[in-house]
Amino acid sequence: MCPLVIVKSFGSGKSEEIIKNILKVTDQQEEQLEFKFDSFNLRAYKCDLITKYYETQVALFGFDEDLTSIPSDILKNIEAALFYFDSDDRSFLSKVDSLCNFVKCNKIQVAALITRNISEDDRHGITYGELKKLCKFCFDIVDLNDQNDQNDLELNGCGEYTEVLDLLKNYIWSNVKHSQHINDASHESSSDIDGMEEQLNSFEELLKKVQNFKETSKTLSREEVLNNAEKLAELFVNIINDD
Repeated sequence: MCPLVIVKSFGSGKSEEIIKNILKVTDQQEEQLEFKFDSFNLRAYKCDLITKYYETQVALFGFDEDLTSIPSDILKNIEAALFYFDSDDRSFLSKVDSLCNFVKCNKIQVAALITRNISEDDRHGITYGELKKLCKFCFDIVDLNDQNDQNDLELNGCGEYTEVLDLLKNYIWSNVKHSQHINDASHESSSDIDGMEEQLNSFEELLKKVQNFKETSKTLSREEVLNNAEKLAELFVNIINDD
């Protein structure tokens, strides 16, 4: 079966709405899948992920119950977790530690906390700084309102979910399939292969920079984190678009 992505909301946003908005960014039709486990039948949405370096399929499913009630045979197939929360609900901070434990204990490699209008002042809501401190590198933090308005117009009105989709694309899933032009490298000219190797080396170097960034971001201000993240994103786009 394909890898699972759990989507759970702790706020006003509904998990199924979040899933459908992610699919709209990819311009995919909603296609439901059903997986049968010994103790549970799971309904999910198919999501095709296609990049220059690989293509694969994952299944996004919403879960409204307590995370401790997820059957073990489903847990072992979860490779990503997306949790939505309301930024003005400070009680969510008390849940972060248990969510970190959930991610670590189940060895989930892609995890994000998603919200809107994250606060600059803890008197008005949850701030980026305190959330980052509690996350302990377990989660990426996505503020949907930080996304480019033009992207929103171009991507079926759901451009705000572009960063979420990018997180899913930036992970090498367990069922990954390389793009055809990479599989056919043996038929390409020597110069083409050299160019491909150079691109792969650039990609590897970028991954190292991302890892270093994760280690240093804890001591940076939110503005510094956003600036550095933007630079890394530009590097990634340049590599992907370098034909």
